[in-house]
Parts: sequence; C-alpha cells; structure tokens
Amino acid sequence: MDAAINSEIKNKIRGDWERVRGALKSRYDQLTDEDLLYKPGNEDVIVGNITKRIGKSAREVRQIIQTI
Repeated sequence: MDAAINSEIKNKIRGDWERVRGALKSRYDQLTDEDLLYKPGNEDVIVGNITKRIGKSAREVRQIIQTI
C-alpha cells in the first residue's frame, strides 16, 4: 500500500472521525459502535474491524473512507 494513502486515511480518521463514522454506519448497518470505536493509534484496527464486518478488503475499506 502506498504510504501517502495510508497516512491520508489515518489523518482522516483522526481529524474527522465522527462524520466518517456516521457515514459508515448509515451505509453499512452491520457495523457496531465497538467496530468503530476510535482511540488514538488504532486506525489500522478500525480498518481491520470494518474489513471483517462488511466483507471487503482493507484496500476497499480505505477507498471507502477516502471518498467519505
């Protein structure tokens, strides 16, 4: 994965997480609050949780987050 894209996703999660979280929950109702619980430094965990829950690859999840 391109480091710049990974950094961009992490920055988006850190900076605008409430909006991103709300959009993800609206789009994928199978996501739980626990799946989307943000703590500093757990950006990769969040991507992993979303990946498992919605059945998409980490790359696809990052693209989804990037477009929100």
